[in-house]
Amino acid sequence: MTPHAQVTYAGPAQLLSSDNWLLLRAALKRNLPLRNVHWKPASRPSIRTVQELSIDLVPFDSIREEQFSQIPTTLVEKPLLNIYMATCEDNETYKVLVRRQIKDWLTIATNRRNQEWLVVLLVRPDEKQASGKRLFQIKGSIIDKIRADINTGKRDRCVQLTWSPGVDDPTAWTDLISKMKEGIMSTFDAGVALREEEVKRSESQRTMPGWNFCTFFTLKESLASSFEAMNLLEDAQIQYDELEATFLQVLKENATSPFTYLGGDSPFDDSAPLLSITKKPYRDLILTNSISLFDFRIYLLARQCSVLGKMGYITRAAKKAEWFINTFSKTLRQNESSLGEYFIESWMYSAALSTVEQCQGWVTHFDLDRASLSAFNAAKGELLRLSRTQLEKIGIRVGHVPSVPPFSMSLSSGGLVSPSDTPPSGVTPAHSRAPSSSLTCEDLIEAISSRDSFDELYIMLTHRAIESYTASGRRRFALMLHASLAALDSIRSRHSTALVTFGSLPAHYVGSRWAALEGFMLAEGLDCHERLAKVKDREWVSIALAFLKAYVGASQEAQPSILTATATGAAERLEYLGKLVHDLENACATLEADFPITNHPMFSIKMIQGNVRRAQNEDGVYIDAIVSNQLPCDVQADRVSVSATGLENMRVQFTSSPTVLRKGSTKVELYCPTPAFGTFLLEQTEIRRAKLLFHWPQPKVTPSTISQSAILVKIPEDRSALKVGIGLPNSIQLGSTPQILVTLSTGRNRVTKAILKLSNATNQIEFHVSDGQLTDGAVESVHTSEREVVLEEVDENSTISITVPYSGSLEGITVPITVDVEYSTESGGSLSRKLRRTEQITGSLPLAVNVQDYFRGKRLFSRFTVSSDGRNYLKVLSANLEGGSSAVRISSCRSQSRARALILTPSRSTNFLFQMDLAESQSRKDTPSMRLVITYQTLRREVQIRAARLLREATAQKPQLTDHIHWLSEAWSDALGDEADWYETYETLGVLCCRPSSWNDVIEDEKGRPENEDAGAIRAKDDFIWALEFISEKMKHAETFAEVGLEEQDWRVLTLPVDLPFMDILNAARLRIDVPPTTPMFAGQPLQAVLSITTSLHWRSATSAANTNMDEGVRKYRMQFDVSAEQNGDWLVSGPKRGEFVALDDYTHTVRLTLVPLRHGALALPTVSVSPVPDANVVIEGAGGGGGYIELPSCETHQVHAAERIEILPRSARATYVVNLLRHAPEGQNLMAS
Repeated sequence: MTPHAQVTYAGPAQLLSSDNWLLLRAALKRNLPLRNVHWKPASRPSIRTVQELSIDLVPFDSIREEQFSQIPTTLVEKPLLNIYMATCEDNETYKVLVRRQIKDWLTIATNRRNQEWLVVLLVRPDEKQASGKRLFQIKGSIIDKIRADINTGKRDRCVQLTWSPGVDDPTAWTDLISKMKEGIMSTFDAGVALREEEVKRSESQRTMPGWNFCTFFTLKESLASSFEAMNLLEDAQIQYDELEATFLQVLKENATSPFTYLGGDSPFDDSAPLLSITKKPYRDLILTNSISLFDFRIYLLARQCSVLGKMGYITRAAKKAEWFINTFSKTLRQNESSLGEYFIESWMYSAALSTVEQCQGWVTHFDLDRASLSAFNAAKGELLRLSRTQLEKIGIRVGHVPSVPPFSMSLSSGGLVSPSDTPPSGVTPAHSRAPSSSLTCEDLIEAISSRDSFDELYIMLTHRAIESYTASGRRRFALMLHASLAALDSIRSRHSTALVTFGSLPAHYVGSRWAALEGFMLAEGLDCHERLAKVKDREWVSIALAFLKAYVGASQEAQPSILTATATGAAERLEYLGKLVHDLENACATLEADFPITNHPMFSIKMIQGNVRRAQNEDGVYIDAIVSNQLPCDVQADRVSVSATGLENMRVQFTSSPTVLRKGSTKVELYCPTPAFGTFLLEQTEIRRAKLLFHWPQPKVTPSTISQSAILVKIPEDRSALKVGIGLPNSIQLGSTPQILVTLSTGRNRVTKAILKLSNATNQIEFHVSDGQLTDGAVESVHTSEREVVLEEVDENSTISITVPYSGSLEGITVPITVDVEYSTESGGSLSRKLRRTEQITGSLPLAVNVQDYFRGKRLFSRFTVSSDGRNYLKVLSANLEGGSSAVRISSCRSQSRARALILTPSRSTNFLFQMDLAESQSRKDTPSMRLVITYQTLRREVQIRAARLLREATAQKPQLTDHIHWLSEAWSDALGDEADWYETYETLGVLCCRPSSWNDVIEDEKGRPENEDAGAIRAKDDFIWALEFISEKMKHAETFAEVGLEEQDWRVLTLPVDLPFMDILNAARLRIDVPPTTPMFAGQPLQAVLSITTSLHWRSATSAANTNMDEGVRKYRMQFDVSAEQNGDWLVSGPKRGEFVALDDYTHTVRLTLVPLRHGALALPTVSVSPVPDANVVIEGAGGGGGYIELPSCETHQVHAAERIEILPRSARATYVVNLLRHAPEGQNLMAS
């Protein structure tokens, strides 16, 4: 037991012999142990805090006088603080008696070296209150007198304690406890400083003759024990670690051991608890320099682990003990001949188990969290496995278990090697001390003598280790121990029990790296299955596959040991594996469903990059793959397949015919009938044999790892293969049911049957496939249903166009639309090919159309403004307004003979003006529907079409370019750059010039270019460069450029519905100055004017509000007018500027006004606004029978005089005029105005 720090007490005899003293001491002990004691040593950078410091209170007289001793003692073996308890009621008593008592005690206390002292004056609470009332006393208090008599320097060693029996005031002890902490740590700090100086001095003499390690150890251990007694455990641990390092350094420097013999020959050395420090008088052996290396290493370990246990570092203690057992056993193994039989195994067995018990006892004193408890269980499991390993060694040597895996693995197990593990020179073997050859571990003695006892002990240890490993989450270690139990059942002929355990191992051993052990266990499981003559079902298949995985996963050196029990030679192993594979195939043939196996290492498939080639006379491509067979025997495969995915979830699969996978590597040709092209990401590889399906999914790739881990398959485009496309029709009619155009090109294939299915991942639109129509191409039969279109008997090199209506809106959004085609060809027989194509379809058009209407009498002028969408450059061929009849005559205001195609840019639009004449009719309900038809194309697409036609001419010289017309035309148009750079040249001169820095770079950057080229096909860059230069040369000449213009089918057509606008009341307002044209007009001069408003009901609608007010069949309505001149301040209007009139068809209302120009210049006449007057007799009922509202007819006013300007001259003189200011003034009555 670790000693505690001592504090002595003394006082007057009458106090110490009284009952009050017993109560006082008990009250003081209630404030112990001391808490939060701080120590700031000068030799250490930080403050140490002792959470709890236990104190032993002892009488002062019980401590004997110090005597000099060469044996170092701990700093707590002598008092760290001496306390004197003084009582005094008045000054006279203090002078006569108390001061002398304190002086006498102080003389003895100060003679004790390195011990602090403290004087405590006991005062009753009533005395303190009485002394406090004497505020003007001349003499000082007793405590002040004691301080004046005994204190030296700045330190105060006197404290007053207010206490009386029966009064428990915790605050009264504050000063005393504080002084005790200060005094104790002061003494301890001084002692540590002196002891550290002694340790440093002794260590510095290490190389001098006569230096003794045991003496140094005793000195430094006393310092470590002092720290431990003061609960400074980290400092104590540092001292023990430094002692161990010094010991190893001494061995390294002197090459001789400070100990005379190895040891291990004492009774119970093989079975004594490893971490016990009381099983031997270790300190006495060290002091007498007679301790053995065996005992010293164990004692030092026990001291280190004891401190770790107190600190709560139990896992570290367990791991340190395990490391020591493994490493020190190497030292013992070097002297195995001098030790008793099974001594090392018995010592390791007992040491590991005793460490487990000791650590388990420490754990009960601490509340470990989940992570710490898991780590402790893992360390405990290692110790239990270590003890179990020693039992296996003994079992093999006495014949209880065979020397085969997993038991034989214990023969090669060992610990780590340390420099101190080899017995140093100068160590006498144990046999010189008459070693004992008999064991003292009773468990092992029974296990050696009885196989049943051995099995019982072995199973018990294994279960304990399994529990520890399971609690720590180390499942693989626990499963390995389960396998050893199964092996024990197997050698004891308990085959059924063994098979149950072996059968559960394959699923649990996934990811394990113990291939040799796992293989042996599974081989034993297969052997048990064979001996029991059980049916080879799915359970047997799982065991067999797990065995093959472990076998090929083991090293070549370890593979023979896996089959030690069943096959010894290479030929026998080959025969065994061949039979196992054959049995595996037969067993799987009887299974009802496939047996999938993921990432089995028996096979592996590697793609050969850059070896993709087209099929010659049919759709599809071939690739090559290398299949590695890790077994020493050949394996028949029904199919080898590779799956890859491309953009928009396009999936392709390459499959081989039945093949034999030879030992090592086999090259296999794979075929994909799907006419896909582009770059695909390898997704999965498979090998099928009967119902066995081996597959290896590729790991998911991220943008950061795609260049490192992704395996890409690049498939060139086959221009002669079947193709399918999706897009919008060239002719779009707004206002009707929208349609999607699906185009199917058969290429080289005569298609016997093709099934087309449309889908939309976003579900924003719904296809009406049953309403689909064939718009182009020849086909024997077309069948449509709700989900698919079926085409039958389509000739080769045919293009089929089908329009499919849909519901929903694509306006302003982009929607991915996918078409899946499943087709069979005449040459392909029953082979069904599948093709998927996804296109991003944008519903927004590349142009916008706005309309503005102008009513002029019986004529209507409509101006249509056509503009780009802000991104595209467009070429508009024509815009026609169609749908005229006898009721409405339509004429274009643009000369058709001089019409030419117009180019629209994001910043430039164009206008089309049309005139419509509406004939008189009894009903306006029969007006025809009209439509605006715009024929256009984008400039980029036009250039591609022209380039493609030029390339078709070039194929006469180079036929090998036929398959590359599409991408070469796109490459040339892309090389032109942005349309903004060349559209003006194209518009004015009718030519195009393309001057890239390098045609070679254009070819390299073109994404549509085939990445892999057939060896027999001419794909040289020189031919491509020649083709691009050929296009450039032709495009420079206007004559050649015009020859390859767009044909009718190349243009896109947009049809927009146009409704004939109506206006209930059309007003034509005219202001006319009633003066001769040659008469000059001056500013301020009144001018007579005539206002005429002509109304027309010609453009009214059949349901207009104007028809609701009828008077004997005459269409009329009350109107109001207002002449506005204040908006610009140019005119002053006099006369009836506001008024009302009745609007009739073709009726003119006239008013005379006087206009006074307020300034000179070319002035515009005032504007006239005309609007209908609300009629209370015309009320429309509200919805739901609520309140009604007055509906007004539509009305528009045209300022006939809007373009006229009146020239007003400036005045140079004053004049007076007579102005009629009264609206209804009598005739001849005038007012003067100047």
